[in-house]
Amino acid sequence: MIADVERALLKAIMTDRDVYFNIHERVYDRLFTSNERRKLYHLIVEQWGLGKKVDHSLIKFHFNEDELPEIRLVWQMDHTGYDVDNVLDILKRSRIERETNQLIDALQMEVDPSRKKQMLLDGAVKISEDRDAKDISFETQMADFMEDMATRINYKREGKLMGIPTGLRDFDDFSGGFQLEELVILAARPGNGKTSLALQMGSHAERMGIPSLIMSMEMSSTHLISKMACADLGFSTKDYRKGNFSDEQLKAVYEWIGAWERRNPQMYIDDSADTTAEGMVERAKKFILTKGVKFIIIDYLQMMNLKMRVNSMEEKIATISRMLKNLAKSHGVVVVALSQLSRGNKDWSKQRPSTTDLKYSGEIEAAADVVGSLWYPHANTNSGDESLYDENYMEFSILKGRSIGTANFQLNFNPQNQRFTERTYEPKKGNYYAEF
Repeated sequence: MIADVERALLKAIMTDRDVYFNIHERVYDRLFTSNERRKLYHLIVEQWGLGKKVDHSLIKFHFNEDELPEIRLVWQMDHTGYDVDNVLDILKRSRIERETNQLIDALQMEVDPSRKKQMLLDGAVKISEDRDAKDISFETQMADFMEDMATRINYKREGKLMGIPTGLRDFDDFSGGFQLEELVILAARPGNGKTSLALQMGSHAERMGIPSLIMSMEMSSTHLISKMACADLGFSTKDYRKGNFSDEQLKAVYEWIGAWERRNPQMYIDDSADTTAEGMVERAKKFILTKGVKFIIIDYLQMMNLKMRVNSMEEKIATISRMLKNLAKSHGVVVVALSQLSRGNKDWSKQRPSTTDLKYSGEIEAAADVVGSLWYPHANTNSGDESLYDENYMEFSILKGRSIGTANFQLNFNPQNQRFTERTYEPKKGNYYAEF
């Protein structure tokens, strides 16, 4: 019975804050068939926006005697046997079928051909809408803004980040973390740690309870997991490659694997041979809908292809960048796309990257909300030159930050295990030391 499915969804988002915030952007009032359930849905949205849960007193205040019997059925509903993703799929299909039948009935009653044609066009657009099927009136948009602001205030008071934490404390304090719907570009020269930093960010987000997805066109899942293990355990990646493990290190690896398995991790790796942007976006949507993924890492932008024909590399990168931004915006996720810096004739040991150093920078920068770069002067020092920085010095720079501006952050990079840590300035000694 579709009413029970609607009640199960309402009970789930009413009683479980995490469930609500995981799926609230995919829920809208047209999924519900009764006025009482639609009214309850709006009350739930309003209360969670204030950081509060719907309780009995609110129910009695907002609903009259005629409406209360239906609300009691929702309250008494046992929703634990329902899978939320399946429920949403069922309700979406039910809505499409219901609105299609309504359109057919309306067309049968209309005699004016021109009016019938317009009704068909309007109805087709309405039926095809999903997440964006919400009322887009100014009042609704303003209500969405108020909900977002209240949530941010509540998170701040609780000492939480509204965005997705990266594990880099200074950057998270500066930016509030990566925000949902953002496309983030992380750029560096080959071998300068962009994949390692992205993996570290994804691993940290997953440990914070945020389902994460890595889509790699360059490395297999085995290679990626080995990089994560070496970074976490402090092992040399070269030793791993050669199989140089002591008994103590083997024991540490087994314990590391066991710890991951006990946590039932929500880290997913897609290393499919299909590197087309169209295919990757579709697979990403599947992970979003079935696994609740909120943080997506793509390694890397220039290796993606298109099924459609384009006239130039610039057009290809522009199209892919827009597709990734649309994925982030339409599904309420963060997409971090790694990108190469052009080689050029720049002396990378002395000059920091800029947005113009991005390959096809104009198209990438236009689509991105945040553009970050890594600068590792030691790796780029010409033979015979002395670097002004120690071999572990790395800079993480925000070259473009929509709503946050630009900034530089000093990091410590261990080239043996490819792990990043933050450096903290020590005024008395006048230098940076690594915090481990």
